[in-house]
Formats: sequence, structure tokens, C-alpha cells
Amino acid sequence: MSFSFVSIVVETTIRFRRNPMLRICTVLFTLVLTTVAWAQASSAPDRRVRQSPEQLIQRWMEVSGGSSAYDAMTGRSRTWMLTFSNGGEATINGVADAKGRYFVMTQAPLKEKKMIEASNGQGAWLINEKGQAKLMTETQQAVTDIVEDPLWGKKTDKIFKRMATSASKQQFGGELCWQVIGLLPNRNRIELFFSVESGQWKGLEYLRKRPGRETTRNQIAFSDFREQDGFTVPFTFDATDDNGGATGKLTKLEFNPEIPADTFNVPDSIRSIVPAEPVGAASKATGGAHGKLIGMIGSEVVDKNGRRVSSSALGSKDNVLLYFSASWCPPCKRFTPGLVEFFNKNAEDKNFTIVFVSSDRSQDAMLKYMKDYNMDFWAVPFDRVNPSGIKTVYGDRGIPNLVWLNAADEAVAKSYVNGSYVGPNKVLSDFGQSMGVN
Repeated sequence: MSFSFVSIVVETTIRFRRNPMLRICTVLFTLVLTTVAWAQASSAPDRRVRQSPEQLIQRWMEVSGGSSAYDAMTGRSRTWMLTFSNGGEATINGVADAKGRYFVMTQAPLKEKKMIEASNGQGAWLINEKGQAKLMTETQQAVTDIVEDPLWGKKTDKIFKRMATSASKQQFGGELCWQVIGLLPNRNRIELFFSVESGQWKGLEYLRKRPGRETTRNQIAFSDFREQDGFTVPFTFDATDDNGGATGKLTKLEFNPEIPADTFNVPDSIRSIVPAEPVGAASKATGGAHGKLIGMIGSEVVDKNGRRVSSSALGSKDNVLLYFSASWCPPCKRFTPGLVEFFNKNAEDKNFTIVFVSSDRSQDAMLKYMKDYNMDFWAVPFDRVNPSGIKTVYGDRGIPNLVWLNAADEAVAKSYVNGSYVGPNKVLSDFGQSMGVN
């Protein structure tokens, strides 16, 4: 309420102080305006109050362009000029689409050597300067997905196991920010920072563990936000770790570009562990059930002798029990004989099967475990266990873990309920009762 308005009210009240009706009207008028002003102030979001990760991400997407703009996005291409703290330079060219696929190439000027980070939406891989391809670690993939996928804010349930907002605000990139801690399935964490004032996503921090090297703390901070084609985007980023850093300047940005069809093809050397077909494609070929599961596993499952057979056989089963287990796990070895006996007695009549998802440390250990316990059901091939994403989607913190899937690959019963462990015996008992068997 302005000073001039208060003066008018006071003057009017004095002038008509002998008129009770006018005095009452003036007071009521003042109270109404004061109430309206208070209500308007109260309706504005209080940035001092901690918000949930979902609220912070939604606010960031709204201030960056709005949900309708994000829904209309089919991809983007970007070019960055990168300057390292040691004086070196490089160019980063990348494209990404709304399916979670991306292809990013980093190359130093006047050099033929290049490094590539890429994903086909199911798995992510690196290609080093020698042209050798390998899968990203789970943490590498999560960080790269967040940085490169323009729609990552709509897919946090596929990246993180849990998310929480820190109780206190943190300084990040020169601003006071809310800190969101995202826990990955491998129990590593990524910290995301959102400006308290503007709502912008300011960057992230994470620990990077590399074999034979010290663990480093890595940070990517965004700044110089500008509007481009209806989106507010950062034109500068600073990437730092314990050994140095680099600054990137955005020189070219295009939304919804034409992306060649072969951009996200999987390299031949790792094609066997990163299937080229999109999730669910296998189910179209089989015309049966369990399309999601088949798409995640890939084209083959394996038996106890190491023989690979078509995973399309799963499409004829009414139910599938996923068995997360390992030979080094004593509770698993106590539960496995009963599970095998249940399978041998009932699987054929009740039209279900079991798929073993191993946490063993080698393929040999996995197959030996299957032979020793006469597991006459199928297993996810050892080289597909992690890339398939089955542990992320259906697994949990520990083993043994039994998950009952219906024909639509919905989890009917699990060994973990609301974060509490009820165990595989409970799942097997519930499944047996539903089948009318003991």
C-alpha cells in the first residue's frame, strides 16, 4: 500500500470524523484493500520454504520455457567451444532427441582424434580416441543423460531411485540454491542445484570413481542464461574436478533439428550388449505377452548350460517370476532349492516361468550356480544384466529378491514393499495361492 493512498485515507477520515457513516465506510474500505494486498502477497510462492524435487524441477521447466514448449520439443543440436584451464581448446558438437537418445563428439582443433558419448535410449557408451567402444558406468550414464537429454526433467523416475531436497540452502555458482539429492540404483548420488531466486537449474555435482585413480568430485555449473526460440538456456558452463577444469561457450543452438536416422546406431563391437531395437520392439515380433521384459532382455535368454535361446519364448507365458540372486549369497542358497522345486512341480501346468537375474561376479560363477542347483529355467545373459536395466526397474536394495510379473509386466508382488523387505517366500506363497497350488 503506497504512502499517498494512506495520506488520502487519513485526510478523509479526519475531514468526515463527525459523520459516523462516512467514517465506517472509510474504515471498511481500508480493511478491504489491506486484506486484498495481504491475500495477493500470500498467494505468491514463498521461496524460503523448502519444496519437493518435483516442484523444483517443474518450476525450472516453467521458467525455462513452459511445459507446452517442452512437450513440443523433438530434439536439439548444440556446438560448444571448450577452453581448458591448461590453455587447450576443443569443440563439442552434440545432438539429442526427445526419446532420450544423444550423440556428442568432442574434438580438438587440427586433430583427427575425437571422443564420443552416445546413447540409443537403452544403453549409453563411450568411444575413446583410439576408436574403442565401451559401456558407460551407471553414474556416467546418469550424469550424461541429465546434461545431454533436453527432457531429463520429465524422466527423473528412470534416472533416480529416490530424490530429496536438502533441509538447508547451499551456495552454488554464486547463487543461493536449493540442493536436490538424487540417489542412483548403485547408491551413488548426484546433487542438483536450483536457484532460490530465479528457479533456474544451475548445475550438478557428483563423485567420479575411476579404476586405479583417486575419486574426484566433479561439478558442472551453468551461467549466462539467455532466451532462444522460446527457451531460456545457459550459454556458458564451467566443468571442474580436483585436477582442473574447463569453460564452455555455446556458439550454436537449434531446437527440433533434422537428425539423420543412423545417428544413434550402436557400434558393432558392443552391439551384442546394447540392442539396437527400441524397448518393446521384440514384443511386436512375437505378438505375445511380456513385451516390455523381452525388450529389456534383448533377443536371447540363456539356460544353465550356457546355451542361448530366443527370448520370444517368454511371450507365451502368463506370468514370469524374476529371481534376483547370486551364488555368493547364503540366504539365496537357502531359498533357491524350494524355488526350483516349486518350478519343477508347477511351471508347465500353470504356464509360468522363472527368469534368473544374476548378481554374480562372472558368467562362469552364474552358470555354475545354475548347474549346482539344477535351475532348469532361463536367465538373463550375464553381459545383459546391467545394460538391460532390469535391476533398475524391478530390482531393489538386496537379494534374494523375487518379483512376480503379470503378462503386462506389471509387478504384482515383490520382496520389497514400500521400502521394507518382506522376503521371497512371501511372494512365492502369494503366487502359489493365486495359482491354486502350495
